[in-house]
Amino acid sequence: MKIAAIITEYDPFHNGHAYLAKKAKEITGADAVIAVMSGDFTQRGTPAIADKFFRAKLACLGGIDAVFELPVMYATGSAEFFARGGVSLINSLKCVDYLVFGSECGNTEEMIKAADILLSDSFLNNERIKELQKSGLSYPAAVSASLSEDEKNASVAALLNSPNNLLGIEYIKALKKLNSEIIPVTIKRLGVSHGEAGVYEDTETGTFYSSASHIRNMVLSELSMKDLMPSPVFEEFKKEDQKSLPIDLNDYSILLYNRLIFETGESLSEYEDMNEDLANRLLKAATDYMSFSELLNTKIRTRTGYMIPSAQHQKWHQDAMLQLHGQLSRMEKRPHMIDTPVAISLLFFHGDNVRRDSDNQASSIMDLLQDAEVLADDRWQIVRILNIYNHYDKGHSRCEINITHLEEL
Repeated sequence: MKIAAIITEYDPFHNGHAYLAKKAKEITGADAVIAVMSGDFTQRGTPAIADKFFRAKLACLGGIDAVFELPVMYATGSAEFFARGGVSLINSLKCVDYLVFGSECGNTEEMIKAADILLSDSFLNNERIKELQKSGLSYPAAVSASLSEDEKNASVAALLNSPNNLLGIEYIKALKKLNSEIIPVTIKRLGVSHGEAGVYEDTETGTFYSSASHIRNMVLSELSMKDLMPSPVFEEFKKEDQKSLPIDLNDYSILLYNRLIFETGESLSEYEDMNEDLANRLLKAATDYMSFSELLNTKIRTRTGYMIPSAQHQKWHQDAMLQLHGQLSRMEKRPHMIDTPVAISLLFFHGDNVRRDSDNQASSIMDLLQDAEVLADDRWQIVRILNIYNHYDKGHSRCEINITHLEEL
């Protein structure tokens, strides 16, 4: 008997999840598909839209044969930690033959090559990553920026810029570290990107696909998800909709506030992925505490002082940093670049039709240059031309930054 496993959140279960489970059986020839699923809290650190037992029930109605819980310490961790926990669990079951996961690229071999590079001694001892982290990049962004500076690794850097590719590579890394015999298999995702709003229709089958985050927003707005879930799943879901679910993060607002008033910067810094600087900024932001969601969306300053007000703007800011580092790596033969007058163009691509104010991002450009150690605090005068553009690109929100020497115009 062959068994395929999927590591997932199912928050909530939808047509995309059903598609992956079906394709897993078709491609691997597996007799059963099991899922390792997050419990009541997800990788975002927020509560799932429904409790773990109800979500497991929906998964079984949608085609999953058995559901195992991913412990919360892994379920709320980074991509690497999330993958390590899930892979360790399925490996310990001693009955799983395949690990199946969705990705933007849909190419297992390319992802295995990427994992091999990331596990190589030369990469693990890469001091450049630490330098990029000090400039303000997160670890995943620093890894991607470091790889993009080497032409032979540029394709790997491109893979890491997509969230499901990144998670899939972490699965493969975890399998290799355990010397597991489980075979990784990736399946190309259909429709909208992870976390994006909107609905994609497969015209051949008439099936509609959407991201889980889009469905959660629909639930909170009391909109129908009938076309976005398998029929048995939707029928069960609607029985509890607006009764026992949705569970909203603001349901925990009082509990969170009660916890925060007893914390200090020192005590908070003992939590996983929390340093003392971030802890102190969090406590300062909590001074005007209104709710859980307000705290998450609060304006927290970057190292150079720029205020990033929302998740969408954080993504733009991060993408701009990656673009900037990539351009700098290609300009290494111009040592006097920072002393030459330049023109800067910042292009914001919106992944949906929701209007966001990107004009206030203009003030972040100086911070980007300072964070990347390209421009000293007193050298802002060299930026002679500044252009900001907004574009719509369905399902693909990002930011691109272009720096041009005026002598080249």
